[in-house]
Parts: sequence; C-alpha cells; structure tokens
Amino acid sequence: MDWKGMIFSMRRFLMISGLLAGLSAPAFAQNPAAPAAPAPAVPSLTPSTERTPLRDFMFRGFVMGVGKEDVLKYEKLAFYKEEGNKLFYLSKPDYFRRLFEYDFRSNKLWRIQYSYVEYTYPNAQSIVNDYYAEYAALKQAYGEPALEAPQWKNKKYYDYPEFWGRALLSKDLRFYTEWRFKGNVRLVLECYFDGMFYQLYYTFEKMENAPQTSGGILNLPGAPAAPQKMKP
Repeated sequence: MDWKGMIFSMRRFLMISGLLAGLSAPAFAQNPAAPAAPAPAVPSLTPSTERTPLRDFMFRGFVMGVGKEDVLKYEKLAFYKEEGNKLFYLSKPDYFRRLFEYDFRSNKLWRIQYSYVEYTYPNAQSIVNDYYAEYAALKQAYGEPALEAPQWKNKKYYDYPEFWGRALLSKDLRFYTEWRFKGNVRLVLECYFDGMFYQLYYTFEKMENAPQTSGGILNLPGAPAAPQKMKP
C-alpha cells in the first residue's frame, strides 16, 4: 500500500470508529471515552478458534430488546425509511452510501445490519483496505473475534496479499469474521463479490439458539454454509 492509500485507510478507520461510538441514550446506553485509535491491523487469513470472555452487547447506545420507539427517539443518523418492522438510517455522506438497518420482532430489537450499498471500486484492492478498516474498528470496540474463517476456493492468490482484491473479484476469497456476546448475540463481518457489486457488511443478531461450534450463521442475508477450517 502506498502512502496515499495508508492515509485514506486511516481516515476511513477513524470515521468508522466514530460510527461505532454512536450516541448516549438514557436508561440503556453508555458512552465511555474511546482509546486512541491504532493503525488498522491486517486480520489473519487462517481460521482462529481463540475465545475471549463474553462481554455485554451494545451498538451505538442500543442493546437487543429495546423498542422501535427507542431507536426512533435516540438514533441521530439521517432517517431514511420505515418498512414494516424495519427502520433504515443513512450514515454521514461518504464515497459510498452506507445503510443502517434495525429489525424488530414484537417491537423488540433483535437484529442490526450495517452495509455498503452498490459498492465498487476501480481498484479491487481498495475493497480489501476497507475490510481491514472495518475489522480494526470492530476489534477495537469489541476485542478479539471468536472466529476468523476466511474461505478460499483454489487459493490462487493466497500468498500474494497485494492481489487479495482480485481474489475477491474472482470469488476465490470470502472474508468471514465473527464475534460473540452474552445473551446469544453474534456479530458477523463479511466481504465478498456478488452480482455487480462487492458486499461489505456486518450484522449483529440475537440468535434463536445457542452459538454453534461450526460457525454457521442464522438468518444472515447472503450467508454461506458453515466456514471451512482451512490450513495455512
């Protein structure tokens, strides 16, 4: 990565960290002072089963189970639309439109998704840089992931990090990282190519069942089968 790319990645990381910090909402939110942001770290491309103690879940001041009226009252991002049991918000203007989706069941929040919309770059490696920035911001906010399971098909570019963007474009590589929280809440960060656009999103979800050791996902859009444990 050249120095211009490094500066762009750092700016993106700081912006993402700000979105994660969110807002302070009485009764169910906290807003601790954030530590200084480190340089974005490159996640391992080998699966990790390292486990850290489960922590309480919170995202932008919200916990699972709050009502739709709470999100409408306290979310400060630009309101986009409401569809049935879903609320949509837009993040601050950037090169790409980024959408927050809050899903409710029986007026209780059970799922949050943050995604890049119609996401593409002339330089595919920039997609990888954005994934690293998201990974680093989530790791800073929530600690070590419970599972890192990147999925490779033929590993043509496995030993050439400078071509991982091309690996995404050719559908040889799909990034997958998972965090787990108390109360059967899971966070999944994914990046892959599908159709005309790259897909980069993370999803918090209140799972219906206990976490599975296979790493399979429940109810996530575009979710693959259980990640395969690849050897380096």
